[in-house]
Amino acid sequence: MATQAQILANQANSQHSTGPRSEEGKAKAARNSTKHGLTLGVLQIATEERAEFEAFDKALVADMNPQGALEMDAMREFRDAAWRLRQIRQYAKSIFQQHNEDPFVNPEAQALLRQLSRYRASAEMSLHRSLNTFRELQTTRLGRIIHLAKSENEAIGPLADPKVFAFMNIEGRQLHRIQRERFDAHHGIENIS
Repeated sequence: MATQAQILANQANSQHSTGPRSEEGKAKAARNSTKHGLTLGVLQIATEERAEFEAFDKALVADMNPQGALEMDAMREFRDAAWRLRQIRQYAKSIFQQHNEDPFVNPEAQALLRQLSRYRASAEMSLHRSLNTFRELQTTRLGRIIHLAKSENEAIGPLADPKVFAFMNIEGRQLHRIQRERFDAHHGIENIS
């Protein structure tokens, strides 16, 4: 057990080491243990890679053609996972270069490679999950165009399952889009643009 003199000395010493006080110092200290940024919730992009990342982002937007906020969000999740996989490959390459001998015989390198394998599996799951979500959103959007009459488009929410509106029951009959448009025209229902 500490004596009263030791407790007082510890309290006095603790006043000298209170950590950073400025916002810049606190932000820097928060990154002290960051080695590669793969476990951060936010994608970390090095300053020298910013232009390459932005070009990658523009190419994905052009290729995937997201429409609306939901598709854009799914595309960004895909982009982030793809970029993390790229970072993981670069980090693994640096481990191999750092250990000129076979890195699998070096215990430290083995531990790093096992950790990278876990990060890779997580990034791959995120990549595939976001791609599936993006495809489902696009399929739903295109299904709405194909299957919904103009008068139905605003009545059905944007996340409705395509099966809900492929064949709707009207007066006890299953009708597809063209039949529903004819029904609307026959009954004087105005089409919503």
